[in-house]
Amino acid sequence: MSLGDRINAMADRLDREAGRAGLDDGAVEKFRQVFTQVAETRAARIGNREHHSVLHTARTALILLEDAGITSADLLIAAVALDTRDPHFMPDASALPLTDDEQNLITGVRTAVSSEYPIEELLAADHPVRLLAVSECLDHARHLHLRPEVEWQPFHETVCSDFLPVAQRTHATLAQRLGWWCDMFRNRYLRT
Repeated sequence: MSLGDRINAMADRLDREAGRAGLDDGAVEKFRQVFTQVAETRAARIGNREHHSVLHTARTALILLEDAGITSADLLIAAVALDTRDPHFMPDASALPLTDDEQNLITGVRTAVSSEYPIEELLAADHPVRLLAVSECLDHARHLHLRPEVEWQPFHETVCSDFLPVAQRTHATLAQRLGWWCDMFRNRYLRT
């Protein structure tokens, strides 16, 4: 499958899921437009059409849609425009057709995650910011085994000590999935 086909297939899936969630046609179209623009930029910057990170932002949105039942267009559009681990793969935010609300969600996550004490910042953040941060973290966690092994232990510790407690105070299903991942990854990949 070509890169364009992968991006279009994911965009089609996002369309279907957003439609099922009740987003209006304008929101679905914007959702697709932002995702496609982001994915094409990510693919060009990564330089590998098969790289797992190309579709990261879409998977974050799918976690919000499918696991958390989110129907907020602003939150879903912000999801496809956010990457806190690899922001250098992202287009400049000013190039994306984002509303102030969407941009504020992204800024809220970036600010909390990059702070010296992310757990405190995230726990103090608004519920939508926490949902977005936890969902994005979950997708990065699910693909950690594809990253260099030197990143495994520190990211696992961050997820389990900072993001899991936030998830537990934010959304039961996301907390369950993140908790399962913490145990599974430790047992499967971090055995010493």
